[in-house]
Amino acid sequence: MTDPTTPATGDIRAQVTALLASEGDRGALLRELDTLASANIANGFDACADLWAPALYARDSVFFEYFLLRYLHPDHDAIIRTLLPRAESAGQDALFTGLYRKIAEQGTWNGELLAMAQSTDPDDAVLHALRRRDPGAQAFALGDEAALALYRRNPTTFAPFILAHVQRQWDGDDEDFAQLRAEARARGDEATYWALFRELAEPSEWAAELRQLLKHPVPPSEILGALRQRQPHDTDELDAGIFADFVERYGAAVIPYIEENLEWVAPRQAARLLPVIQRLGDEPVYWRIFFKAGNAHQWNEALRQLLAQPLADDDLVRALARRTPPLPAPGWQVTPATAQTLYERHPRLFRPFLERTLGEATLPLFQAAEDAGDEDFLDFLTYRFLRLMSTLVYNAYPTPAQLSWRKPDPRSQKHLEEIGGVLTARFDRLFAELPTKYVHHAANTLARFDAGEPGLSPREVALNPAMAYLHSQHREDWCRSAHAIRELLESPHVRVQVIGLTLLGAGGEDAADRVRENLLPLRALLLGSDPRVVKRQALLCLEHAGRQSAALAGQLLPVLEDTLYFRGKHAIDESIMVSFVRLKSFWSAPPPATQPA
Repeated sequence: MTDPTTPATGDIRAQVTALLASEGDRGALLRELDTLASANIANGFDACADLWAPALYARDSVFFEYFLLRYLHPDHDAIIRTLLPRAESAGQDALFTGLYRKIAEQGTWNGELLAMAQSTDPDDAVLHALRRRDPGAQAFALGDEAALALYRRNPTTFAPFILAHVQRQWDGDDEDFAQLRAEARARGDEATYWALFRELAEPSEWAAELRQLLKHPVPPSEILGALRQRQPHDTDELDAGIFADFVERYGAAVIPYIEENLEWVAPRQAARLLPVIQRLGDEPVYWRIFFKAGNAHQWNEALRQLLAQPLADDDLVRALARRTPPLPAPGWQVTPATAQTLYERHPRLFRPFLERTLGEATLPLFQAAEDAGDEDFLDFLTYRFLRLMSTLVYNAYPTPAQLSWRKPDPRSQKHLEEIGGVLTARFDRLFAELPTKYVHHAANTLARFDAGEPGLSPREVALNPAMAYLHSQHREDWCRSAHAIRELLESPHVRVQVIGLTLLGAGGEDAADRVRENLLPLRALLLGSDPRVVKRQALLCLEHAGRQSAALAGQLLPVLEDTLYFRGKHAIDESIMVSFVRLKSFWSAPPPATQPA
């Protein structure tokens, strides 16, 4: 139904006619037409394009260029086609190209290009006309016939345009430009030939070309250039196994090319390639390529063979350094047996390698570290066990909702209790040796958690004996350690931060000292993106500490006042204001009167 407040199409047409017939200046006409178009673009103004488009072009095509480009669209095909020859003849390239792109289609575009290639116009005029017809974002594919005609007309002039618009098609009916490629090769136009090859070559054609290359006596100094010259833009289906033949023929000369292109070397191809590279005897190169083309099973087998050799410790360290996967290294995990063998051989030397590659902590490895008195490695293993225990909690104790579709796993319950007993026994030992020693290593363990890692949710804390111990035992000793509190507050994991805030929130002189030392981390918590409940815990720590001494309150009040002026999605400015006022009032109020004896 037509909106009764909107002018009818006939009324708009009459208004357009009247505006075009007026003798006002062109600026006023543009404003009136723009207002009318904006209000009625879907209710008749479009239908009047046969009136306003030719009239505006005739009146001042340059001044009304933007208006024409804005309001003419593909439905105005016939009108645009009447304007295009006029714009081209007048040399109005921007207007011509803008209007042309609204109606151009790949088939007609190729037809026009073929006609221009066959015209008697000068080459520079044809090239200019081609550029005016640049399809822009539509990225039309140049046809075989038009491309060949342009190339034959003048290879030097038209080759850049051809190469910019030739593209491999994926609809099963693509043109291979065989004649064009043959003509370029016959003319000795290597740059154009190989550019076409890189764009158009099928995987089978690429493989055949490389086999031909192997038959020719290309000097080693030139083989890299020859391989790069032939590399297709699309490498998804290329069989890089042929690289093995080049390594056998040219040795180390082709290694840079292989390293450049390892992202498309599939594991099945690496099985052929890696032994050939290994025979070169260049271990650093072999392992650089291995970690892009090999797999963890092959890697662990290589480590096992390495450990079977009678190597001195220093030689083994160097060999392991070459076999250490680059970071980040997901998937490259050493087996428990290999880890145990390495650690028992020399804990200090091989600990860095194990911390980087260990897949799963085991109780025998934990016991070996206990026997060696290696507390730092025990911190690492404890952290790994805490992550594992998160999975064990999930399997061992389904939530009430999960009980409807899965049962508790007794084996996970037993494993959880076993690991929990080992870890809590270690915590008890550390505390018995020295409370500060326990706190130091407990903090080092918790500080290893990255943001979002499992193992620290309230439910896991309640069901995980080791986490429950860390949360509840020896709390009074934590606040005596500046190192421990800072490690907790500066953790990237919000639940580790919460542990630190909970400890400080209990108050007391030690907690106040730790707050004074950590004003910057606490201020960052107030202003960061942590949940509001965490920010309120941080605020509570500040307020409790401020009540310990007027001097500390004097340091805290400016921090609180400063954070009042920040607003954001997670801001707690009102709570900060309340704490600020309370703390200020606490030290401003007169002391209570002393009762007479």
